[in-house]
Amino acid sequence: MLRESSADLREARRFQTDSLVTIGFDPASGAPIPAVSGYTQRLVDVRRGHVEDWIAFIIANHLFAGADGYVAAHLWDLPTQISVERRPAGTVVAAKLRW
Repeated sequence: MLRESSADLREARRFQTDSLVTIGFDPASGAPIPAVSGYTQRLVDVRRGHVEDWIAFIIANHLFAGADGYVAAHLWDLPTQISVERRPAGTVVAAKLRW
């Protein structure tokens, strides 16, 4: 998604200088029908924000993955017993940990 957001940002920056866009041709005269370009500075700012959001997400994801790996490496030999039982009142999950 970071790559796609970056491509969208590059596209918005590239087309920002276009003042008119041809949206079709007049059937009677064959003259082009112009419209104002939708690639404004506001769109560039929004797409830049998307890129920044994806960068922050990737950094946070890697930090959490590293923390999870650190905890898993230290708790790999912890003896555990987990049981799941279905009762009329609902499902019960019990865990027994020995330190």
